[in-house]
This record gives sequence, C-alpha cells and structure tokens, in this order.
Amino acid sequence: MATIKLPLSSLSLLLLVLLLSAAWMPPKASAQPRTCSIELDPTGCNPRDCVARCASQYRGLGECAHQEYVSHFHCVCLYACL
Repeated sequence: MATIKLPLSSLSLLLLVLLLSAAWMPPKASAQPRTCSIELDPTGCNPRDCVARCASQYRGLGECAHQEYVSHFHCVCLYACL
C-alpha cells in the first residue's frame, strides 16, 4: 500500500479547504413537520365526515377520538402546522 506524503503546507491547505466546505454546507432541513391538532366537532363524530372535513379544511388526517369521562366520540383533525 503506497502512502502519499504531502508537505506540511499542502496538508494545511487541504484541511482548510475541508473545514471551509463543511462550514458552507446548507443546514439540514427537518424531515418531520410539527403536528397540530384541532377539535372539529366536540358533540359527536361520523368517521367519514370527520376525515373529509379535516382533509378539505386543513389537508390533515381526521379521526374519531374518545375523551375520558365522556360517553361519545368527537372529531379531531391532525395536520402539519408551521
């Protein structure tokens, strides 16, 4: 295996170029947007209506959720927020 011996000045220049190229790299974008939720209907939930309403108003995922100590389900919409 052959090794390449660089003069100290060439090695320093190479390290400087590597450090500068790493510093100029753009920041990594977050792959996961923050998720928000909103209650669309606190009085009841029809799964088909809940999904359709959430998709049309928020481009999100609607689902019927059950609250503790409450006998009925309510429509909750999960969507990507800023």
